[in-house]
Amino acid sequence: MNKAFIIIPIGVAIFVAFMVVRNQQTTAEEHEEIQRLIAEEQTKNEEMVRVTEQEIFKLVNDARQQRNRTALIWDDSLAERARTWANKLAEAKELVHSPEGYYSLIIVCEQEGENLVDANPDADPEKIVNSWIMSPSHFQNLLQPWRYTGVGYANGFIVQAFCA
Repeated sequence: MNKAFIIIPIGVAIFVAFMVVRNQQTTAEEHEEIQRLIAEEQTKNEEMVRVTEQEIFKLVNDARQQRNRTALIWDDSLAERARTWANKLAEAKELVHSPEGYYSLIIVCEQEGENLVDANPDADPEKIVNSWIMSPSHFQNLLQPWRYTGVGYANGFIVQAFCA
């Protein structure tokens, strides 16, 4: 899945390097094409991130339902907050839980929780959820009587936020 992310940027990099080797400035058309390729790549990356987040959501709900727990409801504001935290983790390159009350700032939660993972370089949703299932504390967290959830993914860091 992640290999597609590498191919196009390398193509853009080769094109730009070629222009440098030619010792020429890029023309307006070439600059526009580079910008278009970069924007296209960013869109593809964002789409793959959302697919990964949704797959984790689905797999967690499957695991919950196999154990007679109610399915969680996706909440966009929780997902956005989880994405923000995942970005902070990626920038800091460390895995730490968010401060208490972090999610309650955007949604009313009587109780909140989260599961984290540094999946770098492999952000395979099935492996991530299985790792949580195999970890007693993460598994217990997955089975709590949560009502809402959101998943955030940034540069290999995954955050699943829960709210009851």
